[in-house]
Amino acid sequence: MEPKQRRVFDKEFKKRTVELIIQGGKKVKEVAMDLGLESNDVYRWVREYNRDPQDLFPGKGKLKPEDEELRQLKRQLIDVTEERDILKKAVGIFSKVKRCDTDSSIKETLPIWKPENPCGTNIERGKGQQETDSETNEG
Repeated sequence: MEPKQRRVFDKEFKKRTVELIIQGGKKVKEVAMDLGLESNDVYRWVREYNRDPQDLFPGKGKLKPEDEELRQLKRQLIDVTEERDILKKAVGIFSKVKRCDTDSSIKETLPIWKPENPCGTNIERGKGQQETDSETNEG
């Protein structure tokens, strides 16, 4: 026994069927029997017609204009929220980075200055470095 093949009806057929019932004054079961349809399907078509006669039966994957706009706005909100979160993280990362002073006064105050390291973090042991080491050992 083969399963019933699902039939697909176009928008115009559904609209005319509903109009037969609404304007023609016929009963749903009568129209369904005449057209060889299930009465449940026709009842559903009538409900959809009464809900929104302007945008009838949009079809698979097609949304009403209001629903499409809402979908686009939700997608845009998700994108903007992700961008904001990324920027927040970037601000956090860059605010933690120690900035070095590349002013010429560094060259004068450090006993030995390496040009490849303008921040002066890896300087050779000199007078200034010994003072900072002794201060950290005391504390």
